[in-house]
Amino acid sequence: MSNEQDSISLVPMTDGMYHIFFREYKNDPCLLLPGQEYIHYEYSKQKASAYAKRQHEPDRIPLAIMCGD
Repeated sequence: MSNEQDSISLVPMTDGMYHIFFREYKNDPCLLLPGQEYIHYEYSKQKASAYAKRQHEPDRIPLAIMCGD
């Protein structure tokens, strides 16, 4: 049985959501191609803001898959 907390929805990404995503992001060394160097990712408010700003294009709607809140 499902309830509202378990509901899945698509919502437009907000600038705040990009910051949450990038604050929690970690590079996965298992996804590197052979010979590719692992680079530790560190959150930068300025870089996350610049990325979010680039997503605001008139013909684009970036979406987030949300589970509950």
